[in-house]
Amino acid sequence: MRDSMDALVGPVRELREEFVAMTEPVRPALWRYALRLTGSPWDAEDLVQETLLRAFGRLANFWQPIEDVRAYLFRIASNAWIDGLRRSGAAVDSLETVAEVAAPRGPDPAEVAEVVEELIRALPPRQRAIVLLTGAFDFTAREVAAMLGCTEGAVKAALHRARATLRSGASRRSEPAGAPPAPDPLLERFVDAFNRHDPDAIAALLEEHAATDIVGVAEEHGREVIRQQSIAEGMASPIRQRAAVAAVAGEPVVAVFADLPGRGEALMWLIRLSGTEGRICRWTAYFFTPELIRHAAAELGLPAAPAGYRYAAPAPPS
Repeated sequence: MRDSMDALVGPVRELREEFVAMTEPVRPALWRYALRLTGSPWDAEDLVQETLLRAFGRLANFWQPIEDVRAYLFRIASNAWIDGLRRSGAAVDSLETVAEVAAPRGPDPAEVAEVVEELIRALPPRQRAIVLLTGAFDFTAREVAAMLGCTEGAVKAALHRARATLRSGASRRSEPAGAPPAPDPLLERFVDAFNRHDPDAIAALLEEHAATDIVGVAEEHGREVIRQQSIAEGMASPIRQRAAVAAVAGEPVVAVFADLPGRGEALMWLIRLSGTEGRICRWTAYFFTPELIRHAAAELGLPAAPAGYRYAAPAPPS
């Protein structure tokens, strides 16, 4: 029996690389689905990452072929979102079959597109998922029933109720925009150190036991580890980068722009910082999250230059 899990790390990373490559074609649609469910780009990315983690972790428990990767991921995303709402204490609607609804037509795609933002806020959770799965992502009622663990009749009944809600105009509610985020001195200090290309100044902002989450790829724990690994590698990048504080979905974050030959500056990655007493406790880097970067760039009215989904170690010096 092994005394340490270290021997498992290499093989698991290799399997994860294969898993990421296999699921990569589904990721853009999965992210759009998560965004429509949650209504927030940050929550959408969290849901995608939780989905991938659950999907990878459950592979060893499957004793039957996974023939449809897309359906497998969408099923996990749907249930992960509903489970999260239930844990938070939010009301989650049940699905019952309505006898008089035999075979209603699917939701009109134009109708779904027109009211999608209002629908996100108005429909009960399961109805929201079902309308999006059938109307925007082309799953059949039978496929959705298998995803959500219910009957095909219950799915059709939920569609019937959702259409009635949409047609009643109940979903056409607007909410006042929130106030612009207040300036954050910690973000400003981080940006200043980053733009001065000063790894020691960046490390000095970290609490001793700080953690870094390079979303979907790696974790680091402890200021010295972060200083020696991600900060050192970031400062050694041959790509000219500039950081600035920006508001994405109403939240102040650090936006990092790459200076690309012939293209000028483009949004490359995002950083969210959380701290206490003027020190960073957690540093979340959205580098390998291309859908989030494109969404944020569009919100900021800027071009995007996202990385892919996978980390490529820098080549050793020649």
